[in-house]
Amino acid sequence: PKIANIFHAEVRKAIDNTRTLRTGFGRRREFFDRVTANTYKEAYAYIPQGMLSDHVKFNILCHLEETTGEYARPLVEWHDSVLSEVKIGYREPYIKEFKRLAATPITFLEGTFVRNHPLVIPIEAEVGNTWYDLQGIDIRGI
Repeated sequence: PKIANIFHAEVRKAIDNTRTLRTGFGRRREFFDRVTANTYKEAYAYIPQGMLSDHVKFNILCHLEETTGEYARPLVEWHDSVLSEVKIGYREPYIKEFKRLAATPITFLEGTFVRNHPLVIPIEAEVGNTWYDLQGIDIRGI
């Protein structure tokens, strides 16, 4: 209920007044079409999806290559996930570093909706010798 009563209401107000939303990373979107229920639906998703995608790109991937480049290489990034190739024997150090970078709090101190509540997104990991063989693992102890 709080999401609908607070966040959705703020999104609707921003769309009605400026037709613009800006994430905490500075990503900006203007909504040019006629405002419909679908416009609001896209707007509700814009900030959470944009923030998560930018967190993966700017807080994780940029630094991951710097710290694990000797034994791992990101191959693909899909909005909220990363597929990496890791040398045999380096799985745990890679996951440990990925977890450290992923735990960087996402802040909302800028953008359309300023909040003083940093957010840490939980992560999961899958491993395997091929993309087809990937299976989830418990990373809590790593």
